[in-house]
Amino acid sequence: MTHKTVGNMNNWYLTRRLMLIDTLSGREKSLSSTPRVIRMASDLKIRFQLVPNTQKGEVYPPLMTVSYSDILITDLAKQTVSFSMEYEMDQNEAWVKTNVQIALGVLGGVAVVYSLLKTASCKRRIASPLIDLLASEHFSYKKQ
Repeated sequence: MTHKTVGNMNNWYLTRRLMLIDTLSGREKSLSSTPRVIRMASDLKIRFQLVPNTQKGEVYPPLMTVSYSDILITDLAKQTVSFSMEYEMDQNEAWVKTNVQIALGVLGGVAVVYSLLKTASCKRRIASPLIDLLASEHFSYKKQ
């Protein structure tokens, strides 16, 4: 899930400040009266997304999502707060890079074994007991 798919962006309210506890909005009539409810942050989420196609570990600016709940002044002990962090990255980039490295390693190994087999068969035909580097190199780079 990317930042763009978290809810409807038209309903987002982006700000650089947040409150954990709000006792002012629960007051009735005047600011000097005692609050009936307290608004508290009940769920905090911080999302980090890795910038694609970078090998330096760059991240987009984090997105913090805060959900608030109103609690009656008599039920303060029942309030729970959850905190979570999410890290996101495009797995396709790492998957392709890993698969290419595996394929090159396997094909390189097969090429070396093939070259050694060709060299050994050629040396056997001319009755030479040793496989030297020059003969192996000849079959490694020979175009067929």
